[in-house]
Amino acid sequence: MNRVYLIKIFQIKINLKNNFFLGAIFLLTPTYSEDFWTRAMRLHYEHRVSFFNSIKIKEGSKIFIGDSITEQCNWNELFNDAQIVNRGIGGDITSGVFKRLNFLKDCKPSSIFLMIGTNNLGQGNNPKEIYKEYRQIVEKILELAPESDLYIQSILPINQKLFSMPRPNYTNDKINFLNSLLKKIEHNKVKYLDLNKYFQDVDGNLDKNFSSDGLHLNGLGYQNWKKYLQNKNIFKSVLSR
Repeated sequence: MNRVYLIKIFQIKINLKNNFFLGAIFLLTPTYSEDFWTRAMRLHYEHRVSFFNSIKIKEGSKIFIGDSITEQCNWNELFNDAQIVNRGIGGDITSGVFKRLNFLKDCKPSSIFLMIGTNNLGQGNNPKEIYKEYRQIVEKILELAPESDLYIQSILPINQKLFSMPRPNYTNDKINFLNSLLKKIEHNKVKYLDLNKYFQDVDGNLDKNFSSDGLHLNGLGYQNWKKYLQNKNIFKSVLSR
């Protein structure tokens, strides 16, 4: 593992009885090469897919497919339903989802909830190109699981002010544009769920009550997601318990 130690110098003014002391603090902060992170994400993807392939999904299950926003929720606990299956992989993109869909042909799920594209946008991909790959995903799902209800969930907003590292090319304008394209996929076999608006503050950003880092959700965020699906009468048999 390659580590590059960067010396960061912070100038601090300390007010001691009206006397200002100018000091410097040297910190050794471990950072990692791009190759390390690329390998780490690849291995995480491979390990998750390997685990998924080792598990037989029961017929009639409800499956959530996506990236880290999906992976980080215990959906079966959130809805108190053992037949909800999490197929989220942190860092995943549209091409990664497309490659791992073959498991659907054997499990005959009752419903599939798809949210993907956040990391594509974070990498600077063009929304129109993401849309093309998204359509390929939808077509493959309909081919493999034609009897399942497919829900396309809109990409959630972000809050740049909460980001630890600014991403100037990743904006809510691009997210909204991509969502406008995804909505076009909706037809009698595919339903579009506009979660985005349900997570916005008055300025159209991800509400800070739902996130600590401006991207991923906290507990309140996932409870808000559940409430949205309740209002749409999705999982009605589960939520009416």
